[in-house]
Amino acid sequence: MRASNFTTMFNLQASYGSAGAAFWNLGTGGGHDVGSQTPLTLDAVLRRAP
Repeated sequence: MRASNFTTMFNLQASYGSAGAAFWNLGTGGGHDVGSQTPLTLDAVLRRAP
């Protein structure tokens, strides 16, 4: 779900020609860090890295 949310936001940013995006704890509740403990979300972020 979080990986999908990140991908949706990256696509929205790109559609407006944004140079970048910033996320702060995307999702509800706590513990929404992005890293090796969240491989699908990390993959979504890395696919959009410059």
